[in-house]
Amino acid sequence: MRLFVALAIPPAGIADVLAMVEQARELVGARPELHPGGVRWIPRERMHVTLAFLGEVPPHRVEPLSIRLARAAARSQPLRLRVAGPGYFGDRVLLARMLGDLPALTRLAQSVAAAARHSGVDLDARPFEPHITLARSRGADLRGLLHESADHEGPWWVGQTIELVASRLGPRPRHEVLADWSLGPPGAAGPEAARGG
Repeated sequence: MRLFVALAIPPAGIADVLAMVEQARELVGARPELHPGGVRWIPRERMHVTLAFLGEVPPHRVEPLSIRLARAAARSQPLRLRVAGPGYFGDRVLLARMLGDLPALTRLAQSVAAAARHSGVDLDARPFEPHITLARSRGADLRGLLHESADHEGPWWVGQTIELVASRLGPRPRHEVLADWSLGPPGAAGPEAARGG
């Protein structure tokens, strides 16, 4: 199975990301060199913050991986985050940058990666870069798209759940959540509850 681990984005965060996507789609429509068919937009149901891409994982490793991911989640705390302005991977990927508890988010990603390695899953050594992918180009240069939103700072939201996700490839790629875990010790109140919100 082709797996990855992600931080789920709550509705407040998704709404902000979708607003950025809508703005970007309008700009693409006004630029002939970025013809709409040349840009693949990430659908709402596939938006997330990737903590670790695991690649192909044999079925017998999923249970020990799940046990270790549950421990990693219990050792972490809910994260206060927000979407920032646009960013880019090369010239073919448009993304939303992030602000907030990024040191804690990075530690969570490192903990997830360690859980995978201790479960016998080989990971590459690329550093974690917190982001939400918005679109991928089939050839056009996406750099500079949404440059007027460089100072964007969306509403705060709380990331409270990590998910083990199977990525199903094909003409219509889809994601299937195999398991999920709340961040923090069982029964602990998250930041929103602690603030009465």
